Amino acid sequence: MNELAAKIMKAELVGNDTQAAKLKARLEAAREARAAGGGPGQAGAGESSGQKEEVVVLTRTDSRGVSRPVMGAGAEDGHGKRRTKVKTHGQDGQRARYFPDDDHYNLKNMFEKEKGTTAEDQNAMFEQAAMKNIERLNDDYDIDDMFMSKAALRDSAAKQAERDKKKAIQEHQQVERSLENCHWCFDNKEMPKHLIVALGKKCYVSLPTHQSLTPGHCCISPIHHISCCVQAEEDLWDEVQNFRKSLVKMFASRGEDCIFFETVKRLRHFPHMVLQCVPLPRETGDMAPIYFKKAIMECEREWAQNKKLVELKGRDVRRAVPKGLPYFFVDFAMDAGFAHVIEDEQEFPNNFAQEIVGGMLDLDCNLWRKPRRENFDNQRRKVMEFSRWYKEFDITQEG
Repeated sequence: MNELAAKIMKAELVGNDTQAAKLKARLEAAREARAAGGGPGQAGAGESSGQKEEVVVLTRTDSRGVSRPVMGAGAEDGHGKRRTKVKTHGQDGQRARYFPDDDHYNLKNMFEKEKGTTAEDQNAMFEQAAMKNIERLNDDYDIDDMFMSKAALRDSAAKQAERDKKKAIQEHQQVERSLENCHWCFDNKEMPKHLIVALGKKCYVSLPTHQSLTPGHCCISPIHHISCCVQAEEDLWDEVQNFRKSLVKMFASRGEDCIFFETVKRLRHFPHMVLQCVPLPRETGDMAPIYFKKAIMECEREWAQNKKLVELKGRDVRRAVPKGLPYFFVDFAMDAGFAHVIEDEQEFPNNFAQEIVGGMLDLDCNLWRKPRRENFDNQRRKVMEFSRWYKEFDITQEG
């Protein structure tokens, strides 16, 4: 049904009303067939409990965007077992083990556990051990000894697995809410598909729903939900670069330059990757690197933990910014630009690049501070105009 909707939009853009009418009839038939097929099942579910049972594989996602399944606890680690004291030294007085469960793990298990543990888990363990401390620290018993004793009395593997399961359930529910409310995912019903001007295999080019900064302002987004460019896979990144090249050629044919930028914040809320492209006059585009470099050097605080300005010469943003960190980056046409690791997400503005472009072109600040949503007629007119410009350079129409 999504493919039919995309074909209908393409047929309307090229003015083929006959083909669009046929595709609309097929789309309506598909919707009726789906409604007829889902009727009995939905009625039975409503009579039983009103809820549909869902089976999912629980995963934990670390700060780098890597997801791993949650492993259950072994049968030998039950909740009802009492903690038994295990000797740490042998008969000869030599140390045999440090913790009671040392014999349960090999090097592979320890490596997987270390890679699957996030910094938030370590901080939570530190806080829990510090709050439970009831022993008086003195010269002979310092805080390191206290943490060693607390680690020796840690909970069983079953309790730890239960905590991991609860965290995975909470993370799964949060991801589901983010996907349901994401208007950039192609499968979302609320996604404005009439604004798409080019649809590839992994990503698409669309126009913003609000008033554009300049004529030709567009966005490159993945079809499936991915948080940022740093987490993009090779095939997706290659298609994004191909779209970038086609857009640069289109604007160059019109005597214009362009910039590409992305602002990534609040990764824990699973945002959708949006790479924005804004065309500029040729003279202004030549001065854009100077404006952005100065703005990045003066943003946020004077002293920062990370390098303020990261030059992307000879590498892309995926090689320059570690996964899991909020960042901003800008490229100038197909030339390498700059990246900045955001220290304070509350202080760094969401419309950082828009403010710089607005200052360069002397635009009205309400275009990015209070963007107004355009009506359907203006959006359709904008899509038709952009499609005429982009028709000759559209990589999805080749072959």
